[in-house]
Amino acid sequence: MVPIPMKPTARYALCTSALLMLGIAPGKAIIRLATVPDSLYLAYGSQFPYVVRMEFNAAAKDYRSATLINDQWLLTAGHNYPGATYQLPVLINGQTYTTVSWIRHPSYNASNLLNGYDISLVKLDRRVLDVASCPLYQGPEWNFVASIVGFGFTGDGLVGQTTSDLQRRAGTNLLEQLPGYTRISICDFDDGTDANNALFGANSTSPKTPTELECNFGSGDSGGPALIQIDGTMKVCGVISFRGRLDQNTNSTIYGSVLGCSRIQPVYSWITQKAHDDYVVTGHVSQMAYAGNPTGRTINFKLMQPGTNTVVESIDCRISVSGEYSFVPTSRGTYDLVVKSINSISARKANVNIAATGVTADFNLTGGDTDGDNMISVFDYLNISNSFDLSSGDAGYDPRADVDGDMSVTIFDYAIVSDNFDKIGQ
Repeated sequence: MVPIPMKPTARYALCTSALLMLGIAPGKAIIRLATVPDSLYLAYGSQFPYVVRMEFNAAAKDYRSATLINDQWLLTAGHNYPGATYQLPVLINGQTYTTVSWIRHPSYNASNLLNGYDISLVKLDRRVLDVASCPLYQGPEWNFVASIVGFGFTGDGLVGQTTSDLQRRAGTNLLEQLPGYTRISICDFDDGTDANNALFGANSTSPKTPTELECNFGSGDSGGPALIQIDGTMKVCGVISFRGRLDQNTNSTIYGSVLGCSRIQPVYSWITQKAHDDYVVTGHVSQMAYAGNPTGRTINFKLMQPGTNTVVESIDCRISVSGEYSFVPTSRGTYDLVVKSINSISARKANVNIAATGVTADFNLTGGDTDGDNMISVFDYLNISNSFDLSSGDAGYDPRADVDGDMSVTIFDYAIVSDNFDKIGQ
């Protein structure tokens, strides 16, 4: 760490020349204001299930953070990159996934994290269906208050990081612009005093008053997100990259520390080009009159020769909590895509082109086919009667007869069959 002399005034300014001298280290859980209970940071952290924990070395308590940006890809820091095919456990909503491939930005420079390319993409061994991903933000985020989320070491601004309990915490800080460095956002860990407030140039406001949940990065936060709210939706605007000091203090986890994030906007195109599968088929399945939780529900997709019922390929695919699906078929070309659940009639999209760039197709499924013959008829009433008044776990309960997904076969399932009577699948 190269010490930088303080200006005579208590408040210090960060200029370009000083920054070039600044000894910085990779940002490593959330360090809080000493005046604010840790429980508030933990409670705030619970709102971000798409921020996940990667296990590098459990014995050494080496864990890092990442953000789920689609159903199979994570965004993290470039300095977290262990190798292109390195396999690490990742905990997401109580389930363990495995990393299967890593892509680090080609302009990453370990000796110059200020260049803003401290970015890696990580593919998981399977798709995440029970946690919604977080979208990316494409605009400038300077002078926004960001939410900063991560796992690992925590503490407060008086003493710095002290312990690691591997829990997700979140805090806030003001993202500011440093003249001449367009690919990073920077902020400081304020406590309300002039002595611990840094100035980052004419384009930033640099108030000394801390945000309500002012925070710093800790060891374990590397690769976690900086999030801002746009039109009611949280979006990733940066990746936790580094922290440092401007004075002779060597503890960069206490008040007065300087924090940096690699920005998303300059690398947005690179991320979207890399973090996807070729020939992927994605979309949304709306299960009309189905009120149950769709998480993990299996939907059958068939690729058929256009205009026929000749099946080329059949895929069973689980859908997400919001009804999203995603799969990569082995077939290539143009087909009719036909979709059916266990108690709906089928829906069809004609002439779907399975191309390298991927394709999106949305469907509305009509419920009421409880006997699987792809039509809604008197036989579906009979199947409901056979399971009537039974619930999941009861002997004789048939999930096909539970048309509305409430885990019980009731008069409401009869009503759906009546509403859709005589309809036939496509």
